[in-house]
Amino acid sequence: MRTGRAAVLLLVLLASCRTLPQPDGLVETRIQLGMAYLARGNNDAARRNLQRALDLAPGDYRSQLAMARYRQQTGDTRSAQLHYRRALKLAAQNSYVLNNYGAFLCGLGQYDAAQRQFRRAMDDSTNGLRADSVENSGYCFLNAGQHEKAYHALMDAVRTEPAK
Repeated sequence: MRTGRAAVLLLVLLASCRTLPQPDGLVETRIQLGMAYLARGNNDAARRNLQRALDLAPGDYRSQLAMARYRQQTGDTRSAQLHYRRALKLAAQNSYVLNNYGAFLCGLGQYDAAQRQFRRAMDDSTNGLRADSVENSGYCFLNAGQHEKAYHALMDAVRTEPAK
């Protein structure tokens, strides 16, 4: 009889283990929620969700990148820089990270450093972000007062992805 109870208990435990959300899924959900709240201007809810993602997976570039974007949008430049650098350390060749970091640097007026990030992102065209990086590069050239380079970059972006 004890063996039967132990088997049932083991079955219940194993079944409940399968229904628990996986950490990657929790991280992704928290990031998505945080970014949605951030887009709607609900910074407190955004911060809570993004901090939970970061607590769950500090070594995941996605949680670092999301927190960098939150810090950037809320005006905490120093903390944003820290999270962008952590994301870069975790995913040095990731076009999303490079493109976002380039946009951040451009917003700070660090145009040359921004262009280096955009070029690195453009070199990795495997995920379809080339047009976004070229477009961001063009706008950054425009912000820097380099109108000729801006024109060429934006024309290249249109040629790369005409429907955009």
